[in-house]
Amino acid sequence: MAAITENEAKILLEFRKRIADMELRKIQEHDMFLITWLRAREYNLKKAEEMFRKVIQTKINFFIFKHLYCYGSGLNRPTYLNLVGRNSQNPITTNSLNYFN
Repeated sequence: MAAITENEAKILLEFRKRIADMELRKIQEHDMFLITWLRAREYNLKKAEEMFRKVIQTKINFFIFKHLYCYGSGLNRPTYLNLVGRNSQNPITTNSLNYFN
């Protein structure tokens, strides 16, 4: 990927201001990661922000859907599960407290 130009750095600064309200992971805050969104939308800040927000929200929704098991295992709270195998009828999982279901 090409290095960030001086002009791109200025646009990137404005893009960062526009997405400052978002809680991002460290890798998502990196200049090279963020510049890809601007380049993909030909430096149109509005379109880049819109696409960025939609993609990040989709990833968050997918993570919640994939990993959140509502009130399972009798713990009376949402429980995160990991698939560790499968028997003939059911998936075998372990939750965040490492109890087997």
